[in-house]
Amino acid sequence: MERQMPRIQVGYADFIRLCNVDDPEDWASGFRVAHDGVWVVPPPDDADLLPTERAVLSDHPIGDLLKPALCFPCLMEDLQEFISWGGLVGCVVQEELEKFLKEQADVNEPLEEFVLRLKGIGRPELDIARALIEKYGDITCYRLGCLLPANQGTHISSSSIKKRGQRLKDALKRRKD
Repeated sequence: MERQMPRIQVGYADFIRLCNVDDPEDWASGFRVAHDGVWVVPPPDDADLLPTERAVLSDHPIGDLLKPALCFPCLMEDLQEFISWGGLVGCVVQEELEKFLKEQADVNEPLEEFVLRLKGIGRPELDIARALIEKYGDITCYRLGCLLPANQGTHISSSSIKKRGQRLKDALKRRKD
């Protein structure tokens, strides 16, 4: 049976913080952030645009401009889909995301589920390794190598797993320096 990732809810205040929204009325060119969600703001009727340009600027994930493109609260997966759909990948402040996820994390969450959750939101491997060490303390190189294997689904010797974990720890140490 496949394990479910924890369902993390993102509300209005979370979104404001995660996406560094300074002007909710004009966020990321073409969106308005309101208490009930993120709305697509189509260009004004008198804007001098070609029909194809107007269509692109009026695009909506469900095709209904009378509904938010992203409703609050939403699940983290919904936020990821919205960001991908809107081409807004750079809008999420990574430090805020890490803080938010740490706040949301259950302190008793098993290591494997924690790793799956971070992989599920596209976190880079070194960030996952750092988060594991911060949350669970000193993890052995072997355990780290098991949780973040280089080649998924292939047989790897235990010494290679340990070396992999050591390389991750060394990379984190170099990053700090």
